[in-house]
Amino acid sequence: MLYKTLIAFAFIPCILQAESSIWKISSDGNTLYLGGTCHVLRPSDYPLPHEFDEAFENSDLLVLETDMVAMANPELQMQLLMKAQLPNDQTLEEVLSKESYQAITDWAKRLGFPLFSINRLKPTMVIISLLALEWQRMGISSSGVDEYYSKRAQAEGKKMDHFETPEEQIDFMLNMMPDNQDELLAQTLKDLDRTQEQLESLIDAWKVGDLLHIEKLMIQEMKRDYPEIYENLLVQRNINWLPKIFRMLKSPETECVLVGAGHLVGDDGLLFLLKQSGYQIEQFSPVPRLKLRVR
Repeated sequence: MLYKTLIAFAFIPCILQAESSIWKISSDGNTLYLGGTCHVLRPSDYPLPHEFDEAFENSDLLVLETDMVAMANPELQMQLLMKAQLPNDQTLEEVLSKESYQAITDWAKRLGFPLFSINRLKPTMVIISLLALEWQRMGISSSGVDEYYSKRAQAEGKKMDHFETPEEQIDFMLNMMPDNQDELLAQTLKDLDRTQEQLESLIDAWKVGDLLHIEKLMIQEMKRDYPEIYENLLVQRNINWLPKIFRMLKSPETECVLVGAGHLVGDDGLLFLLKQSGYQIEQFSPVPRLKLRVR
């Protein structure tokens, strides 16, 4: 399911006990906090783990994947709607297999959802719409970690920066669909009934930094079944972001960098890449805890 690519992360370390999703990166006296986030949360998930507040308050600059303020701009929302449309007046019925289109039709009828409202959308946007509707049904109405701290930084006058423009992030999302889009769409529909169980399990594991549990739930399946999505959505973007992180680690400012947790870990993740580059990495907590060795 697409939400797996938004909030999942994986790592294969030697772990004694993982209790935080915030990491402290150090080099020559300079510090950067790197946090893995969930993009959607339940109201009951607030307040957030205290490590996030500590990292935010200890920093001079908040860095997010994209500009959350610009994302809310109505003009940008209109651009997203235009980009999400299928080209040349095509419809879902024309680009999907008969089986996939029938599955979408059955789903729309079951939920009383008007099929015409998504019939011109690209398959990727259809999946996003399905998940958004399911989240709404589950009562998920609170913003995720990124939006929360974006609003807090605005209110407190903290400087902000981002890795990608909203337009770049939208393009990543809409163009990540692999050639086997029928298979991915069918799997999403099949998994919808388990969305609540899986999402709740993921959020609970994220709160305490249970890396192995989240790896088992999410990344193993994505890498195995949808390597193109894994490469485009996680690996390539990590590579794009690294030079900017290197520059931050040469600055006397302290940065709080918050990105989707899927970008942090694994052999292609930011933690492993930073460790390979010679930076000191430790799990951050105001309360002393066991350290995790990054192989």
